[in-house]
Amino acid sequence: SWDTREGEVEEYGFFPILGYKKNDHFYLLPLYVANGPEGDRSHWGPIYYYKNTDNSLDLLLGPFLYGNENYGTESTSFHIFPLFYNWWEGDRYTGFEGIVFLESEPGYSRQYIPLLYENIHSQNDSGSTRDFSMLLHTISYESAPRRAEFSFFFRIVAGYKSHTGSSNSYLRPESPLVPVNYALNSSGSSSAETDLDIDRSSSSSGSGRSSENFWNFNLLSFVVASSDSSFHQSFVPLYWYGSDSESTAFHLFPLLTLNYWEGNEYKGLFGPVYVHTIEGQRSRYYTPLLFEYDWRKTENNQEYGSTTFLLNAFDYEADSQQKAFTLLYGLGKYSSDDRDTAFHNHFLPVYWYDRDSYRSKMLLPPLLTYSYESEKASSRWIVLGLLYYRDRDDKKQTDLNGYLLNGLLYYDNYRGSQNGFHEWGSLYGWLWDYEVEPGSNYEKISFLKFVFSRTKDSDGTHYRIFGAKFGN
Repeated sequence: SWDTREGEVEEYGFFPILGYKKNDHFYLLPLYVANGPEGDRSHWGPIYYYKNTDNSLDLLLGPFLYGNENYGTESTSFHIFPLFYNWWEGDRYTGFEGIVFLESEPGYSRQYIPLLYENIHSQNDSGSTRDFSMLLHTISYESAPRRAEFSFFFRIVAGYKSHTGSSNSYLRPESPLVPVNYALNSSGSSSAETDLDIDRSSSSSGSGRSSENFWNFNLLSFVVASSDSSFHQSFVPLYWYGSDSESTAFHLFPLLTLNYWEGNEYKGLFGPVYVHTIEGQRSRYYTPLLFEYDWRKTENNQEYGSTTFLLNAFDYEADSQQKAFTLLYGLGKYSSDDRDTAFHNHFLPVYWYDRDSYRSKMLLPPLLTYSYESEKASSRWIVLGLLYYRDRDDKKQTDLNGYLLNGLLYYDNYRGSQNGFHEWGSLYGWLWDYEVEPGSNYEKISFLKFVFSRTKDSDGTHYRIFGAKFGN
């Protein structure tokens, strides 16, 4: 249908697609929507969005998002959800690539992974500087035009510092708990210190510039011990190793790596990842809040495995006969069972389906539709039975079909156990009805219920008109 009024309204309608246009608005639902006048119109669809003006451009296509603005300074963004986010504003760039955060502009750049890694580089008229660190700054390096620094485990294990300045400049160790220290001055003098708190300065005669370097090493934590049945070696806080007749342990502290073996069992920590394995019996990998994988053999020697992500928002479980995948805490689910060929799949509120070797069920909430099937019975409801309904039961030898309110438009009813009774009609039999029962030689047809009917049975044939009976 359509209605046109020149200069104002145009309407179009189609089923199941609805079209509508009025002034600067156009709808083609559910496929397309356009709003706004020419030059400033936005376009929408199920998986896309597009808007282009004199100063901006926005485009969304599935997981891809692109944007551009030019209000004096041009800016651009490009995203691929959920892995890549990128923004450009003039010469400045900001973005995410997975877990890596990136920044850059003329004379400056930065790469950053939370808790693990950071690298900053800058450039100006006086020269370039760099700041690099790993593992919560347990390992770090800094450089500038007149200085450089390096530290290993916060300078407790080892450190280095150099400085170029005036002839009477000096360096002071930043870590007071460094038992062995070594310093070298550009004048050629050097010294070794063993005090726990060091405040040492050095200078060279004359004018001009001097260079000074400072090293520190922690050697007193190195331990070696052995016996007939055990051995130990450590350089705390760098590493620790020990073994005896029953177990072995090895830890690398700067990398947050802890390892322990006992027989065929292993337990370890690799940064945020915990590992537990028993050879041939179990494997488990666990990162709190993010991820867990667990595989094991049960007491009856059956295998079982599970994998979860993001606080159990995604969950997968499987054994030799069953499999199940759960999405968003049960909003979506897939499962199967080989023992009775069972299968289940749903994504609410869109659909729900369940099947085994005996029956199947399906529910489509958006269409208000329900279906049931088995070897001996079936039932279907479309729009809660308002449009179509069917109920079949082979055990009872019944089969009922109803169209529009369970028979308002048309119905077909079969009851085999009642001498093969079969009935057809409309408006629940008030408009017309036809019945036949072959087992008893029964037949009846009627129109407008009590207005007219013809019946044939073992007694003969008779008619009824407005309730009055004629014939045999």
